[in-house]
Amino acid sequence: MRQPGGIIIVFILALISAGFFNLQILHPPEAAAAGPSDIIINEIMYDAEGSDTDNEWVEIYNAGAETVTIVESSGTGSWRFNDGSNHIFTLARGSLTMAPAGFAIIASNGEKFIADHPSYTGTVLDTVMSLNNTTDTLKLSADKGVTFFGDITYQSAWDYAYFISSKRICNTEGE
Repeated sequence: MRQPGGIIIVFILALISAGFFNLQILHPPEAAAAGPSDIIINEIMYDAEGSDTDNEWVEIYNAGAETVTIVESSGTGSWRFNDGSNHIFTLARGSLTMAPAGFAIIASNGEKFIADHPSYTGTVLDTVMSLNNTTDTLKLSADKGVTFFGDITYQSAWDYAYFISSKRICNTEGE
C-alpha cells in the first residue's frame, strides 16, 4: 500500500545519497577521556628560605577520574614545564602515571627535593626551573610545548611562600 508522502521521502533520500546535503549523524555526548588537562598546578614553592637555587618546586594534582601518563624526556608526546621557557621532565623517583586524585612534585633538583623532604614518598620529576619571587605564569604541555594547559599566575603580594589554590590551601607552617 502506498503511503502519502512516500515519494518525497524517497526523493530526499536520493538527494542525500547523491551528496546534495552534508548531514552529520549526531551522537549523544560521551564522557571525556582523562587527559593532560585534568592535571592542575596545585602548589608552588617559588621563594624558598635562603637561596632559591635547587629549592624551587611545583606540586601537580590529577583532578580527573582517570589515570594520566606523563611522558618524560624529549620524545613524541613528551611533557614540558613552562616558566617562560619550555623544560623537559626526568623521573627522579616514583611513577610516570598519576592516578585520579594523585600528586607529583616537579622540582628544580629532584634529588635535593627527595633529600630535603624525606617524609614525601610520592613521584618526583626533575626539571630546569627558575621561578620569579614576585610573580610568574606557569603552565604545562603534553605535546612538546606546542599547546598548554594548567596555566596559573602567582603573585608575592598574596604573602605566602606557598601558592594558595582553589583545591588546596597551604602555608609556610605546614599543611
